Amino acid sequence: MTAALVVIGLMVLGLALLAIEVFVIPGFGVVGVLGAAAMIGSVWFAYHELSPASAAVAVVAGACAGGVLLWLFPRTSAGRAMVLESATTGRAARPTLARLTGREGVAVSDLRPSGTAEIDGAPVDVITDGQYVERGTKIRVARVEGARVVVEPLAQTEECSGNDD
Repeated sequence: MTAALVVIGLMVLGLALLAIEVFVIPGFGVVGVLGAAAMIGSVWFAYHELSPASAAVAVVAGACAGGVLLWLFPRTSAGRAMVLESATTGRAARPTLARLTGREGVAVSDLRPSGTAEIDGAPVDVITDGQYVERGTKIRVARVEGARVVVEPLAQTEECSGNDD
């Protein structure tokens, strides 16, 4: 067997093992490592057993073949099955939460300091600034920080508002 056939055989074996790893056995396990090792061994063998010009041609040809395969793969039925072509539908959660600022509700569970409150008829995961709030206490949304809805007991906000009538 000539050195060129060994180089080609190792490269094909490596590509086949990587294909098995991708399509048959999920994850990056022993088969994937063996495939990568066969491909690296193919390049090493090419540089040590062939002339430098032949080895360079083999490496460039392998890289070009890999690029063509990467370009062609998404156009195959197997490639199309793996690629999401339509956009997902739905709404972002944060704009919905931002509208809750200033709204009032009731603590559905004890807030110690986090729990669940019902605001505008919907359950919402909330958190306080550290204080304990009993279930059934009326609360107000003080602010929304990203996905965190920070609430305070309604009685506390009325006491602190400065209404001394």
